[in-house]
Amino acid sequence: MWCCERTARLMHHTSWSRSTIIPIGSYNPQYGVMLSSPSILGRTGVVRVLEPDLDEEKRQALERSAQKLREALARAQRAVAVVG
Repeated sequence: MWCCERTARLMHHTSWSRSTIIPIGSYNPQYGVMLSSPSILGRTGVVRVLEPDLDEEKRQALERSAQKLREALARAQRAVAVVG
């Protein structure tokens, strides 16, 4: 049920010309992976990602998490290349 409600909310937000701020996963070019961050969602999708103000320790932790995601993506891409 949660999935259907979430999808309906996303469709509602993107069907109107107004923008809203919601936490949503989208590609973050700064980190090179998809992250769930507060973002401005408009008619065309994510208009802008709102970067949280992080202290150095938390920023480094986020970068380490992004690095782990990039490594996992690279492993998955290699596995697909072997199979395909």
